[in-house]
Amino acid sequence: MSQKININNLQQILQDRIGTSPLNQISNLPHPHLLKDMQKATDRIVYAINNNELILLVGDYDVDGITATAILVSFFRDHGFSNLLYTIPDRFTDGYGVKPSVLEKFNDYNLGLVITVDNGISAVEAGEWCKDKNIDFIITDHHTVPEIVPEAYAIVNQKQYDCSFPFDEICGAQISWYLVRSIAIKMGIKLTSSAYTDFVGIAIVADVMPLLEMNRAMLLSSLKWMEKSSRPFFLAIKDELYSGKFTSEEIAFKIAPIINSSGRLAHASYALNAYLSETYEEAVFHVKKLIAFNNERKEIEAEVTKNALLQADCSNSINIVVGDDWHEGVVGIVASRLVDRCHKPAIVFTYAEDGTLKGSGRSLGEVNLYDALYACKHLLIKWGGHKLAGGVSLESKDLDEFKTLMNIEISKNSDDKFYDEQKQPIGVLDENMISFSTIKIIENSEPFGEQNKRPIFLMENAFIQSSSLMQEKHLKIAIDVIHHGVSIRVDAIKFNLLDIENIPAIGSSISFTYTMSINEFRGNQTIQLMIVDIV
Repeated sequence: MSQKININNLQQILQDRIGTSPLNQISNLPHPHLLKDMQKATDRIVYAINNNELILLVGDYDVDGITATAILVSFFRDHGFSNLLYTIPDRFTDGYGVKPSVLEKFNDYNLGLVITVDNGISAVEAGEWCKDKNIDFIITDHHTVPEIVPEAYAIVNQKQYDCSFPFDEICGAQISWYLVRSIAIKMGIKLTSSAYTDFVGIAIVADVMPLLEMNRAMLLSSLKWMEKSSRPFFLAIKDELYSGKFTSEEIAFKIAPIINSSGRLAHASYALNAYLSETYEEAVFHVKKLIAFNNERKEIEAEVTKNALLQADCSNSINIVVGDDWHEGVVGIVASRLVDRCHKPAIVFTYAEDGTLKGSGRSLGEVNLYDALYACKHLLIKWGGHKLAGGVSLESKDLDEFKTLMNIEISKNSDDKFYDEQKQPIGVLDENMISFSTIKIIENSEPFGEQNKRPIFLMENAFIQSSSLMQEKHLKIAIDVIHHGVSIRVDAIKFNLLDIENIPAIGSSISFTYTMSINEFRGNQTIQLMIVDIV
């Protein structure tokens, strides 16, 4: 029997999610120097600034890595420090992270220091390269620390076992944000509370950080400063993409995808240039370019998803599928689509130019993809990631053995670990609660995201008044609900319907889980139900 949800228990459920940690307040953020090696890294960077040593900054091609790079580059520019070079590896030719091949492009420069953001914790060869050339190596990263770490001057990563930082799940851009504050403290530079905070919220959402405690506090602050920002990038975003106000969902579904798209289809420098635009006109040019990349990405993704679904087998513990010429830049997104279809982990592979297989995986619930890949590491050329996502490459001859072993490893998980609590409904709303006032109560608990999802409800046996398919992939139905004794009609939307051949018929009944939102069209506001799953 589903729990009945009234106003009082809805408010309590929302409050319990947020909790009462002191870290919920921006004024209680931990000090930068609680991060292991932060003081050491800061001292070395300040020495390089004061002595005009040439520094190379190496970022990453996802939203977090691009944002982390933009924060540090902006800080150096804003304060007139001209000794910073920066690069982001190419997804297709360089692969992930800092490697000797990336660093060798700067052989003709007299580098004194290399710094990473959002990568580097597994870059053993890059550490050796720097050591051989007497270049100090500073790693700032947030990913899982492997058994063997690079030799480095300093490693700033909150997941080190002897790091005293009080919150484990922060992203690379947050560490970059902390780094510039630590440098500013050392150099006597006064930074306002808004400095680079507008940037950091994008990475928190895009890298799926839990929106609890300090992450929630930083994101709330970031959203506030995005609204007020005079930075050309945000002004261009408002004019070209923005639809009301900056929210975590606006970031997740509109802003982050366009930033990611450049690294998926071309090079992440397009997105970095948008971040770093110095004029409004320049920012508009770059943002329009990113939107075009994202539109192209959607078309490619739709085609690859259609073909990948043909290979999917939901009876397996994990779906591992392969395409001859699938675009490498979308395989991670397609893996997420397979997870949505089968409620099982998935890895999607495509062939690289050298004949090896390169893939990206996604998981769900408490099923740890990183641990499963670790058990298969003897078969892999390279791999990395975390519990819910990972990248992997292997020889094609090892694919069958890899599939077998991964299915064995994933099957060791109990059924309850596949249970994605964040997609489960909290209950059935009492009569009259599909209303604008209920939506207002829900919105008071924003920002929504990882571990603080917009609340999901269950609709049982709703009678379908109309049913249609929009843009050949989005389901739109209309149902009647009771509000203060009166029947009112509301629309329910299911984006990216995977089973488009099974569209619910008019006159049939349907049960589904959903969230509520307000749809505004030509100044008219209506309640809209966003379908999570048809059950």
